[in-house]
Amino acid sequence: MTVTANRGTPGYSVTLNGSAPHTIAASGGSTTFTGLTSGGYNVVITDANGCSLGIAEQLGVAPATTGVRLCNILSSIGTGGKTTFMVTLPKGPLTQPLTVSYVMSGTAIFAVDYSLSGIFGKITIPAGKTSATVTITALKNLARKTNRTAPMTIVNGPGYFTTTGFNTATVTIRR
Repeated sequence: MTVTANRGTPGYSVTLNGSAPHTIAASGGSTTFTGLTSGGYNVVITDANGCSLGIAEQLGVAPATTGVRLCNILSSIGTGGKTTFMVTLPKGPLTQPLTVSYVMSGTAIFAVDYSLSGIFGKITIPAGKTSATVTITALKNLARKTNRTAPMTIVNGPGYFTTTGFNTATVTIRR
């Protein structure tokens, strides 16, 4: 399996199923993991700023589904602040749109502590595109005196898969 890193801040650390990390020095560089058997693998790429991205991959199996991954742009927002959850297709665009389902959890309450763009529980990646986003906006809630969390978790569905540990992104809503 060859992993190429081309965004974020160079030097990258790459692990496969929690293995000892491989290093990629420059953007566009790659590293190769050899001797792998058929099955599912979790790849984690971490850039020099500590930003990580998890990818679910399958080797030696004719994929009936497409892998998706989830990340968030900011990990913390205050009242009126916005950030996005982004679902991406690591293997490139599809010829048909793909609708991915998600659930929200945590201590933050939808419509009380935050709002979301689009249809709650669904993100559609358009045909020919590699990503789609949901914007989360922190609402003013004077009754809350503590920070709250709003984790989004992608759930496996028809035509796509994700891997536990690489399917959740969390935003903290500051009081």
